[in-house]
Amino acid sequence: MLALIKAWLSANVFRVNPHQEKFVILRFIDLYYKGQKDSIVGLLIQSGDDEYPGNKIVAQVWRYSAYISIPKLLNPFRAKRTFTTLSPEQKAKRIEQYGHLNYFEIFNREYGFHLMRSGIHWSNGAQTHDSITSKSGYVSFPWTEFDLQSSTICGADGIERVEPKDYKASSNLKDSLIRFVFLLRDHDGEEIRAYCYLEKRVYRVGTGWIKKYFGAIRPRRTFLSMDIRFDGETGTEKGSWKGGTVGAGVLAGEGDKFEAQYLIEKYCAGQHRAKGNNYSMTLLGREPDSVFTHEMYRKAAAERRGEVYTPA
Repeated sequence: MLALIKAWLSANVFRVNPHQEKFVILRFIDLYYKGQKDSIVGLLIQSGDDEYPGNKIVAQVWRYSAYISIPKLLNPFRAKRTFTTLSPEQKAKRIEQYGHLNYFEIFNREYGFHLMRSGIHWSNGAQTHDSITSKSGYVSFPWTEFDLQSSTICGADGIERVEPKDYKASSNLKDSLIRFVFLLRDHDGEEIRAYCYLEKRVYRVGTGWIKKYFGAIRPRRTFLSMDIRFDGETGTEKGSWKGGTVGAGVLAGEGDKFEAQYLIEKYCAGQHRAKGNNYSMTLLGREPDSVFTHEMYRKAAAERRGEVYTPA
């Protein structure tokens, strides 16, 4: 009997790809078992699109999601488009072949909801990947949102400065900030400089009616972190069309020292991920403190490519 059960399970419950966190059950149910941590429950019906065709019911409970193939009930949404960037030769060729310059984009049509600890998301039509035309919405629960009270940054001079809310004023302050500078070795052996400053943000938990009626007793949450800017691309995607990592951050957890040296060591001790690949960086040492601007990044990047830098 046990052998029969094992044989049935091996034939009807299996993993197509050992690197994917899913099981295929009875060949028409895809069960994913490592989904969103804050997921509670959800139920959706999807039409599919040209890339992932076929109608499905999606049932979600906690971190488990079951995609169940069903007979066709919904048609995908077809959006008519017109080519506008073709050359005269390409236009003439397409008109000769098809008699027009139109084409269709196929989008998934979806109906249902997904309840999470932070809010509820619903879908009621075509999912066009456009915030204006997509038929979906989201409402967050006010008791889960953070209300920023103060934000300060601190450079290598040890002086805390209030970060302005205005973007331009904030950028100007950061451009003039004397930063901690560390020399790192990337995964491929290239030496990269990291320009860092410390950040402290204080929030109160709760917005909307929570803030209005219980503002004075809302709990505080303080986040300590360090912002990192590199003077060149890092990671496994450097030099690709997408580009490598040029900035990062590291959060000071409970028991961590809120010091630049400690946090850069923590960053280098960790594993970083880019497009499915893990990599790490090595701390070589501290360098003289310095400001860091976009022009400095452009100059360093040009020098790495062996080009003569021309200021903008």
